[in-house]
Amino acid sequence: MKILNLEWLSIEAREAILDVSTNTYVFKVFCHPCLYEIGEEFNELLYCEGSGEIYTVAPEETETIEMNKNDEGCKIVATVQDPLKGIVQLDSVQMQLPFSLDKDIKVGDKVIFYPSRIYL
Repeated sequence: MKILNLEWLSIEAREAILDVSTNTYVFKVFCHPCLYEIGEEFNELLYCEGSGEIYTVAPEETETIEMNKNDEGCKIVATVQDPLKGIVQLDSVQMQLPFSLDKDIKVGDKVIFYPSRIYL
C-alpha cells in the first residue's frame, strides 16, 4: 500500500487519517502513532473496528471497498483468509476483524461487512 495523503488530527499525539492506495482501491485509515510520510509504502495488517454483521456473498462477487460519503465507515467485500482469526483479504491488503467468523464461513469465501473505521 502507498500513502497518498496524510491529514493530521493531532501532530502532538501523532494521530492522522491516511489516504492509502493498493493500486486498485483508495481508502482511508486511522493511524496512531503515525510515523509515516506521504509517498511511503507499507505492507501491514489493518484492523477493522465496529464491523458488526458479516455475511457471505456469491463467489463471483467482486472484491471492493466503498467509503461512505462522510468518510466515516465503509462497505467491504473481501475474501476470507483465516476465519478463526477473522482475517480477510482485499486485493493485496489483509484486514483483521474484531471477532472470529462463524463456523460456516470457510477460507476462500467472499464476505461483506461494514466497519466503522479501519486502523493501521
